[in-house]
Amino acid sequence: MKDARKTAVLFMCIGIFAAMTSVVTGVFAIRRHRRQPPPTTLLSADSVAALDEAATSEGLERMRRSSLPAPPAPNFAALARFIADQSEGTYIDDVLRDRNGHVARWIARPDNPVQVWIQPASTLSDWMPEYPRQIRDAFRAWDAAGLPVRFTFTDDSVGAEVKLRWVDHFKDAAAGRTYWSRDQHWWIFGADIEVALHATSGARYDALAVRTIALHEIGHLLGLDHTRDETSVMFPRVRVTRLAPADLATAVLLYQLPPGAVTADTVTKHSP
Repeated sequence: MKDARKTAVLFMCIGIFAAMTSVVTGVFAIRRHRRQPPPTTLLSADSVAALDEAATSEGLERMRRSSLPAPPAPNFAALARFIADQSEGTYIDDVLRDRNGHVARWIARPDNPVQVWIQPASTLSDWMPEYPRQIRDAFRAWDAAGLPVRFTFTDDSVGAEVKLRWVDHFKDAAAGRTYWSRDQHWWIFGADIEVALHATSGARYDALAVRTIALHEIGHLLGLDHTRDETSVMFPRVRVTRLAPADLATAVLLYQLPPGAVTADTVTKHSP
């Protein structure tokens, strides 16, 4: 009987020691986890989840006639050679595929910046005063690409060529939406941009997520389309917070091409 009691006490001590070891190990694991470097993304956890569920929208075009000059008649063979020579490091093929062989872009106007109006305030839930600054930062990031079109900001919502407004959320999975206007020659000459404050799940976009959404939508404003490159800001489900080299290279190449049809096998239904 005494041996049985000794055995029971021994097992009890072993159990207590094992439990204490488990607790200590768990605490160490938690501390070690907390000391690990943060993930490379700069988005908050909520915004990562929200943007992971949200596809930023494509550029939605509206065609209106204008008096802007017509580009020269395209030399498809020369354009094909030029695009092939310059396309490395870009996703120009994705853009041309989505536009059925057409280029839409702004006319070169380096000394006459595009006038952008950003809605300065909103009564929507969770809107923050720092959001307009994030939008301006996104425009400046694209300005640094060295394109022949630049942006400036105006308080005149009537005279602005680009108007950006806040919406609470979209019914679909979009986080932003750009409606740009082009003329019969495929020159872009105006746009309306909407940026959501919440995902469809109700998760709030923080300031960095708002800037990221704006980077994507300004890409559409400039004439870019979605790419299959997940490291690009023009990937449909944005996972990066800065313009990638491919974003910049593609935009630079786009603005060396004439507006309108640039491939010989252009689908005629996209002609004005």
